Amino acid sequence: MNDKINEIAIKLRNSWDSMDIKVLNEVQALVGELAKAGLDKGRDYSSSGIKLYSDNLGFMFYAYSEINGTYRIPHNHGNGWVIYAVVEGAVEMGTYINWEKTNGQSQLILRDKKILESGDARIYYPGEIHDTRCLSKDALILRLTSCDLKVEDIEGRMKRFNLLKDA
Repeated sequence: MNDKINEIAIKLRNSWDSMDIKVLNEVQALVGELAKAGLDKGRDYSSSGIKLYSDNLGFMFYAYSEINGTYRIPHNHGNGWVIYAVVEGAVEMGTYINWEKTNGQSQLILRDKKILESGDARIYYPGEIHDTRCLSKDALILRLTSCDLKVEDIEGRMKRFNLLKDA
């Protein structure tokens, strides 16, 4: 596991200043490979997560667990991108478009939904709105972010939405 995390970290460090879609797709594939390989069974991966790696450039790698039915409302990650990968279980992820109406209100429109299972990975780019729902009894998920999401939330760049209009 540590070798694969180190490989991901090196790829990110070497490409940080010239990041592009090709690099992010390569990193997404590496995170998916790590998910397929599994994680240490003896650890307690809580819903708040265990930090597997962080770097002075800002990217952070977590593993966390979800229980059946856990739903995380539509949200974005502000200026950060995020790659999710499912290690165990099944998680449904939806992507939304925020329709800004001429009357000053906004409405989320579902763009697509995908079910991710063991080894599947998906990337969300800065500002992209998505939700997650755990479909299996339990799920173990990897999350690689380009920045500290707590900072994005505190500084107001990370946004949460309800399904009918901007909350």
